[in-house]
Amino acid sequence: MLKVRELMKRITFLISACWCFLGTTAPDLSQLQTSERGRFLLGLGIQFLVPDELPGFTNSQMVFCPRFYFPVGPGHFQLGASYGTSTGKFPELDQIFIAETAYRVDFETRFFTGFLFPGLVYSRYFSANGEYKKAGPQLGWGIIFPLARSFRMSAEMRALALEKLVMGFGANFTFSL
Repeated sequence: MLKVRELMKRITFLISACWCFLGTTAPDLSQLQTSERGRFLLGLGIQFLVPDELPGFTNSQMVFCPRFYFPVGPGHFQLGASYGTSTGKFPELDQIFIAETAYRVDFETRFFTGFLFPGLVYSRYFSANGEYKKAGPQLGWGIIFPLARSFRMSAEMRALALEKLVMGFGANFTFSL
């Protein structure tokens, strides 16, 4: 009797799994998607910066990044500022400020929307070793997840070329205005 029950459970699971995989297609996200093209956007990002042994900035740092996006052509002109302060765990970096400008271009596929943004950054940070000011190019990329009609979340990664490379990993929450 036990073997028959186990066999019935496995058959039911197999039929359910086949039904789920065969009966579904790519989800229709038209209910959630409204194009961000031509719309002003307001965002707040959280980034985890990982430096490559910059003078006075040797440990990772969390920063918060408000961003504004202005529609220009097929993409958005992006203005942002980042701020982070010492958490006490790594007291050598007291504060970091980053001003950024970039041009974000979105590209849509059937399953997701990705983006790429080249631009420029200016950083100023204070550490136990002194004050440092650096500027350089940046390149960022990521994927956008629609959460509501005018609210998006994106996972992004960016590379800042200051004196050495600084990688940024994080998320951005964006509202369409």
